Amino acid sequence: MDAADVLREVRRVTGLTQRALATAAGTTQSTIAAYESGRKQPTTGTLDRIVRAAGVELSWAVVRRTPYRPMTLADLAAALPSAETETERRLLTLEFLQEFDGASADTRATLLAERPAGAGDPHWDALVGALAEHLAFHCGIAYPPWAEDADRFLDEWWFPVNAPAARAAAILHAPAAFARRGVFVERRDLVRS
Repeated sequence: MDAADVLREVRRVTGLTQRALATAAGTTQSTIAAYESGRKQPTTGTLDRIVRAAGVELSWAVVRRTPYRPMTLADLAAALPSAETETERRLLTLEFLQEFDGASADTRATLLAERPAGAGDPHWDALVGALAEHLAFHCGIAYPPWAEDADRFLDEWWFPVNAPAARAAAILHAPAAFARRGVFVERRDLVRS
């Protein structure tokens, strides 16, 4: 039984929808769908967290090693169009950042290298480009050339968090990679609390 089978069985037993399971586990419905379809493989810890959030406990009778592959920026961009709300897009972005933080120094450059397809929204395309530059800079690696493409910059400013106080703080505290692209987000909004 693989992770996709486990999650489908957990939902069958509990009667939870993908959305309800995602809410309980603090992730997005599109992430659960990706796990269930096999398009994405959760880590054992992530799978255990999701299963426990459903009120179920796994019994590991057979151990089979499936190579773990952290989410790339290309994976993130591919997942963004299926997210139904801005909150889901933010959660996917935070999930990517969490996986990036957990990746080895040798792996991090590969997570940024592949040119992501368009996310279906110029704001999020710019944000993905900003992430590539910001993360590469802070990890001491060269950021990928695709991050300088014209479609990674906005003509008008965008505030992902659009409350007046948040806008003012974002103007003052947006990391340079984001501000130069017209994306105004505070550094603290790039961390899952």
